[in-house]
Amino acid sequence: KINDDHNHPSEKETIEVRDFRENIKQRAINETTPIPRIYDEECAKAKLSDTTTVILPSGREMNSAINKARRASTPTIPTTQLFDIPEPFTKTLH
Repeated sequence: KINDDHNHPSEKETIEVRDFRENIKQRAINETTPIPRIYDEECAKAKLSDTTTVILPSGREMNSAINKARRASTPTIPTTQLFDIPEPFTKTLH
């Protein structure tokens, strides 16, 4: 039997949430601002409907994904101090 009651968010709200998440992710990748502060600033800046605000993921729910995106964009820490010096830099000028 098909039920006429719908309880999922509309397309508009889903798009707003996706855009909100993407804004936070891009800021986390491009800035060194702490993720909770980015989340709070984006919440304050966003012009979201009441319905969208209700379905937004919390900062805690987003933290793992945002940290993962930030880690993917940062270079890895070397595991050793040994490295090859390129040939032009091995000779002194005098």
